[in-house]
Amino acid sequence: MNATTPQPRNSNERISQEIEAVGKSGGWISPIRVKLTYQLRHPYSVQACLSTGDDGATWTISREVLCQAALWDAPAGMGDFTASPWSAGLVRLEFNGIHPESRQRELLMVIDVPQEVLSAFLLRTLHVVPAGRESVHLGLDAALDVLDDVFKPTAVTPDTDLAREAPTFDNAIYQKVKPAF
Repeated sequence: MNATTPQPRNSNERISQEIEAVGKSGGWISPIRVKLTYQLRHPYSVQACLSTGDDGATWTISREVLCQAALWDAPAGMGDFTASPWSAGLVRLEFNGIHPESRQRELLMVIDVPQEVLSAFLLRTLHVVPAGRESVHLGLDAALDVLDDVFKPTAVTPDTDLAREAPTFDNAIYQKVKPAF
């Protein structure tokens, strides 16, 4: 990490933001509270806890999809979650899934959140973990280095016994990876 990027204190560090928004589902329109939480131990995702008071649900969504819609004004996502710039400074979040009764894929909920508030939250997450640096916080680089050491290319000659020279999971990988985690 460079000097301008703050070092996280620990992997449990969180950045949270509560947003009052408008939710639409089925035939109803209602105020909804959206609590976004970004955790360093899950640097690619944001937890979105949606609550209408009595009921609630938590979705894990891509930080990159939110950034595309809120910061770069581009629609993003596919499948269960999409986000897109909307009218009058709003970002539209669409949650799709299988309806519990009909068992058909459908739009479950639409939430319009203020772009300014969502953008400020995302900028705080990007200040701690810049885009493209997420793998550093997962320890993937260290794990890949260990695997790279285990699977160094072996020169093959007519005299090489490949079965004897090839690493196996039981001895080579386990011994090197186990201490890394």
